[in-house]
Amino acid sequence: MKKILIIDDDQAFRSIVAVAIRDEGFEVVEAENGAVGIEMARSHVPDLILSDIHMDTVNGFEALVSFRQDERTSEVPIILMSAKTDEDSMKYAIELGANDFLAKPFTIDELVKAITVRLKQKERLDLLKSDQQPEGTAHINMNLPTDLQAPMSGILGFSEILSRDYEPLAQAEMIELGRAVRKAARRLQRRIQNFSIVAQLELALLDSKRLKALRQERTQNLQDVIGNFVTKRAEMASRGADVAMKIAEAVLPISADFLTRIVEELLDNALKYSEPGQVVKVTGSKHGKSYALAIADQGRGMSPQQMESFQKSASFESRLYMHQGFDGLIVAKHLAEVHEGELAISASADGGLTATLKLPLTSK
Repeated sequence: MKKILIIDDDQAFRSIVAVAIRDEGFEVVEAENGAVGIEMARSHVPDLILSDIHMDTVNGFEALVSFRQDERTSEVPIILMSAKTDEDSMKYAIELGANDFLAKPFTIDELVKAITVRLKQKERLDLLKSDQQPEGTAHINMNLPTDLQAPMSGILGFSEILSRDYEPLAQAEMIELGRAVRKAARRLQRRIQNFSIVAQLELALLDSKRLKALRQERTQNLQDVIGNFVTKRAEMASRGADVAMKIAEAVLPISADFLTRIVEELLDNALKYSEPGQVVKVTGSKHGKSYALAIADQGRGMSPQQMESFQKSASFESRLYMHQGFDGLIVAKHLAEVHEGELAISASADGGLTATLKLPLTSK
């Protein structure tokens, strides 16, 4: 029997929904607010969470973030409900990782259909994860559904709004939703690319010849390779004037594709967490037998918990760990380690972050 957690501070509404869901053959657990709902989800681990948005103490958005950050509930389907059905609330819910959004009042048939659809989707994902995988690739397949869930939910959710509620939408609103779909699709594309990189690295670690060939790749003309790439990415973010570069030439034991992928993650992170007008410094210099590429910003930085999580992430050889929210940085870290280098993040003197990639110097 599937277990449904209902979180709503309206006791009468909650009771009606609970009775209706029980009549459909589900087990029901009830929580009178978001804070209680978070604790009950941790202790009961439901198959699906049905939560109101507008509640005192902890609202539905805050509860959703907590569920997605907790390993025990990160994959549980979540349907948010609200009597306030403005476009911004729906977009925000989907961007945070909600699987569906129901506008109050809704019929019991609509509710049951939404629950059934999300539970079936979860069953298909569980089936994919349960399949036996060759050693060295199992971890990728186990983490793939979870890591792609948020952007995929965004694409499905935004497109559903466009197809279902397009008539009352103004042209400007439809354009904005279209942009939101494109943004979510790009996030999905980037994560798929990251998993492709991870697969290549895992295969290399299982094959000494493949690993040797990987480490024999060379990148030189760094001012062109890194400089042109950084300039292009900064201009795409409308931050071209904010980037300062000084790149020393060297030959590095890594392909240009992998090197620019690391730079992309570090630069995008610096631009994302700093404001327009704040300088992002990109410097490359030789230090003995190694080369250090540093990207420093003046942004808000990371919390101590985020910094600790990144620094404690396991080495690639011991375990691939895609930490939610730092997936790109973790992939960059593993790319550095497989190429006998390292990636470190530290607090900058001016309050931001400095990400430093170190790779061994080599000859042509």
